[in-house]
Amino acid sequence: MANMNRLVALHGEPLQCLYKAPRLSWAYLFHVSVTVMALLGPLLLAFPTRSEGGTFWKLHSTYREQPVVEYQYKLIVELQAVDRNTGLKYEIYYSTIDAANLLMAETGSFRMADVTVSSQDDNLDGLTDRFHITSEIPLGTSEDIVGIKVRFQVVYSTWKMALQLQQYYLLTGPCSL
Repeated sequence: MANMNRLVALHGEPLQCLYKAPRLSWAYLFHVSVTVMALLGPLLLAFPTRSEGGTFWKLHSTYREQPVVEYQYKLIVELQAVDRNTGLKYEIYYSTIDAANLLMAETGSFRMADVTVSSQDDNLDGLTDRFHITSEIPLGTSEDIVGIKVRFQVVYSTWKMALQLQQYYLLTGPCSL
């Protein structure tokens, strides 16, 4: 019997309140100012943030980043030499790669060298700005160096673009002593 006394909703209408104010009132002025700020506010915030090109949307973007450069301790030195007594031209090789050293030792043009590498951070930002690679190769008393080729490998990596690039460099040039 307790269930029979419960009421059941047959029809419902939402309650609607309408507030009216004359056009020359503070409420109407507030309503107009809020509507105008809602429409024009984002534009007023966006236009002062334009790029230097004067356009509203940024079309191109650039950034500068100094990459992290690591020397890979792979060095190949090829010296073009000439014998003063005979005028014979030949090549002298040294490498920090063992397989290349074995190959050049078979040809008889391999020499042991003393190689030192140091890195320098000029602007003290914790990134290497410069490498100093010094290689000392012993020469005979009648040998003159007339040219040099140096190959070495470095790895570049950047933070923002997540780029890692291995690159070999070849430096060539004549020598005059």
